[in-house]
Amino acid sequence: MEIGLLGATGPAGRAMALRLAAVGIDVVVGSRSADRAAEAVAQLLERHPDRDLSIRSGDNAEAAVCELVIIATPWDVAPEVASTVAGHLGRKVVVCMSNALARVAGEFQPLVPPRGSVSANVQAMVPDAYVAAAMHHVPATELAAIDEEVQSDVLICSDHPWAIETVSRLVERIPGARPLDAGRLSNATAIEALASGVMADITVSLPDGSARTLAAGATAADLAADIGAGLARDAIAAVVDGEERDLVVGLPEGATVEIVTPGSDRGLETLRHSTAHVLAQAVLGLWPGSTFAIGPPIENGFYYDFELPDGATFGPEDLEAIDARMREIIASSGWRPARPTASWSTRPTPVAP
Repeated sequence: MEIGLLGATGPAGRAMALRLAAVGIDVVVGSRSADRAAEAVAQLLERHPDRDLSIRSGDNAEAAVCELVIIATPWDVAPEVASTVAGHLGRKVVVCMSNALARVAGEFQPLVPPRGSVSANVQAMVPDAYVAAAMHHVPATELAAIDEEVQSDVLICSDHPWAIETVSRLVERIPGARPLDAGRLSNATAIEALASGVMADITVSLPDGSARTLAAGATAADLAADIGAGLARDAIAAVVDGEERDLVVGLPEGATVEIVTPGSDRGLETLRHSTAHVLAQAVLGLWPGSTFAIGPPIENGFYYDFELPDGATFGPEDLEAIDARMREIIASSGWRPARPTASWSTRPTPVAP
């Protein structure tokens, strides 16, 4: 079975893709932006080089053609996203894992969306699909910790018994997860609201020894914003318990977290490393069939060694095209350098025969 995840570039979607792939399921990570999905998949695979994870990327339409589809978007856009690919969802099981929650005065409060729940609203938008509500109470951080069991009951409700049976079999493949038949889809109203009670706060430590309390599922980006708008603007990565992580990865309880900015040596190296990947993506897009060797950050920039098809070589005019394509990739993915600290150095480097 191949499972497609719609809008899966956020913490919940990435974590679900990782957990499913870890048990041998083929996964397609979808997004409105195929470039953003490709970036998310590359980061997941890079963090687990020792794992044979079958995860590929595509846009939402490509994810929607899979045998089973999971909607991993924020709750307020889930029905809209489902409607854009409704033609691919007929007679398929579609799992909605979105919770309609808002943080009010430091606490999560349930909201009541149209038709009582996000899942019911999705069913109304794709009436020919077999919508099931599930996975609402499993934190993204727990799903993403693929070396550990989940240890959670998973309530599943749907107006289609076959959908409940299908999702139950899927949940049983996740170590530690226990599927529970929660009845008809109308029960999703209470199930989604219950999430506000189980989303306990987490506490993380900063390098200076101080502590911050955040909502469960909070990311490094959320921590940066909690500290201050300036840090949120400049942040490009985080070091979580000594390991460099992307800003959108959820933070575990008790972690020690350092926000990385371009002003530090680590931040500048991270910025150059990330931009080198963008350079490679741009060249491979402009010259299909190209191959590349190493591409490390260096003292005053970064580079990649390329070999172009048919013995072609780079010319000065190509640098402008590469620069433009890199900017397009960054704009479409939502990634941006926090500050223009490091200039792009897209100099052509010959490949040794």
